[in-house]
Amino acid sequence: MNGDGLADIITGAERGGDVAWYEYPTWSKHVIQTGVDCYTDMDVFDVDGDGDLDVIYPEHQGTPSGMIWLENPMPSGKTGDNWVRRKIGNGGAHDLEVAKNPKDDRLYVLGHQQEGRLFVQTAPKATTWDEFALEGLALADIDGDLDLDIIRLGSWLENPGDAKGVWKAYSIGQASGDNATAGDLNGDGRIDVLFTPGRSAGSTTWWESPADPKQPWTRHVLDPNAGAHTPNIVDVDNDGDLDVILGSEAGEGVALFVNDGKAQPSFRKQFVAMEPQHNVRVADFGNDGDIDFAGTNFLKGSPLVFYEVKCPGSPSPPEVAPPKRSLSLWLAADHGVSTSGGKVSVWKDQSGRGIDASQTKPELQPALVANAINGRPAVRFVPSDLGKSTNGNQLDFSYEINGLSELTIALVSANLSRQCHAFGCENTLDNHGTLAAPISWQQSGDWGTTYLTPLQGNVSFRFGTGEEDNVTVYDRPSSVMESVTVTVAVKKGAVEDLYIQGNKVLTVSNQLTTLKNNKTLGHLGLGRANTYFHGDIGEVLVYEAALSEAELNQLQAYLKGKYSP
Repeated sequence: MNGDGLADIITGAERGGDVAWYEYPTWSKHVIQTGVDCYTDMDVFDVDGDGDLDVIYPEHQGTPSGMIWLENPMPSGKTGDNWVRRKIGNGGAHDLEVAKNPKDDRLYVLGHQQEGRLFVQTAPKATTWDEFALEGLALADIDGDLDLDIIRLGSWLENPGDAKGVWKAYSIGQASGDNATAGDLNGDGRIDVLFTPGRSAGSTTWWESPADPKQPWTRHVLDPNAGAHTPNIVDVDNDGDLDVILGSEAGEGVALFVNDGKAQPSFRKQFVAMEPQHNVRVADFGNDGDIDFAGTNFLKGSPLVFYEVKCPGSPSPPEVAPPKRSLSLWLAADHGVSTSGGKVSVWKDQSGRGIDASQTKPELQPALVANAINGRPAVRFVPSDLGKSTNGNQLDFSYEINGLSELTIALVSANLSRQCHAFGCENTLDNHGTLAAPISWQQSGDWGTTYLTPLQGNVSFRFGTGEEDNVTVYDRPSSVMESVTVTVAVKKGAVEDLYIQGNKVLTVSNQLTTLKNNKTLGHLGLGRANTYFHGDIGEVLVYEAALSEAELNQLQAYLKGKYSP
């Protein structure tokens, strides 16, 4: 929910309760809407296409009622800001299904039971909707034509290609139950359908799709005495086939059916938990490579429960990596650092461009500190005179940035003292922001300096374009002291943004668009007028592009996952 790359849990409540999300791994509760009348289901999706997850839920049956979405205030704001309540359409529902239509990227929101309807975005990322008198239990591309069909009890409705057309019904079989989900359970490349009772035990069946889904389907009994309000089809044991998870609000609790992977599969039943669970959701919480569970029952006062799965032999999760588009300089303290006597002589570029930072003079070489930033190494820069930050450590690199109109600079750093120099301490005067900068390109002509300077009390940055006094300073609400921070400055033509810890804190507009009057020689640790940075640098990434919101979220997830305690 906050773009850190880690799955969180979202809950709702009916008749005046709260919609809230619980942040992994501390499970801190964040209320985003009070006094809601959410029914028994909800989902999250990026409704407006701005790169963050919004919340969608049906209101309780009654008058008035409707399908609602809550707009995440990110990326321009923070998750703690106001979430705007927006209405998709009229009519409440007991449950809903949300999916993006592959053919045209429009969201489908399908309600079922009570006043269920189908709502379709009028265009991708639109906040207006077409409404149809259709309901069903699930959405899936049954016939493989890249649009979403509707699954109903014992049948499916073929998407006519335009949701305003005629949806033709085809039989699946004489199924029982009131909930459904879909997935390829036998590995033949076709979408199968599972039906299950929702509120009591009964026959849970899965139906094997034929090559032509308009022909008769084959019925298989998964369990003659099981049911689930929220059935899940997912690969739990990382063996390449799909398993089934059923959560029951009475009786057996949460049951896992492990697929043996054969062409005609059988399923081994085991119990995950005995607590009744009306809603069970699955995700890889913590990105450790296995599927975990979260759930709660329908009754008031039921606890919210998290089940962490530890699978011996499960493959390690893929390491989160930074975005690679237009990456031109990448210095990471845990890779490519050459030292002699603990002093850094070369810091090798990991981007493939070969823009290494180096220092041949031993007296100017910074130190490599093994556990400087939450157990991670960092390169430490120390001025010889902390009172004025004159004479100290620096690394230099050759990198031409003149002529660029887009540039992103990301820096993981920590200040080890309140930065002082001949002009004062943490001076915010416009023409002094480059003093003691951790990364900078000095000017070759008037007003050409480019730098990013996160200090304990403020952050300043500048993209040198020849424009006079175009220095931007952000005063922190309070000092971060010696804490590590992730700071990103982005230039996209005339617009420049500053991000701190993944949150956009400042935007300036109407700047000159093209970098000029910057020296080719760049520096780490050295600012203007021979002033030196005092602190640790864990990582530097420079992109010859203005990263998109999705790329910025990916970058933040990578850096937060790597450097958070």
